[in-house]
Amino acid sequence: MDELVKMKKLVDQGKLRVIPIFYKVEAEDVRKPKGDSEFGKNFWRLAEDSSGDQIKKWKEALECISNKMGLSLREKSSEADFVKEIVKAVQRVIAAIRLEEDQKDWPYLFQEEQVVI
Repeated sequence: MDELVKMKKLVDQGKLRVIPIFYKVEAEDVRKPKGDSEFGKNFWRLAEDSSGDQIKKWKEALECISNKMGLSLREKSSEADFVKEIVKAVQRVIAAIRLEEDQKDWPYLFQEEQVVI
């Protein structure tokens, strides 16, 4: 969970892109962990040995990350198709990053040279 808090910090700083993958868990169960789901039970079991401040950070990170557009494997869905969707999503993110990097260079590409006659 502490790693998730670090991920959230990097996302907030614009240094990391995440694609949440919900494998055999509902996004809502991750967003708001409750004791009636398996994820919630495990979360609260881990929280028993943690401080209130740490739990608050975990919950904020879970909510932040799970609110991002992600991918969910449905109960009767094909895992192979799910993996293909993950690959496509990663490719889209990489393409977006490349486009952003290229756009950062645009002012330099289109600067006019000063001509002295």
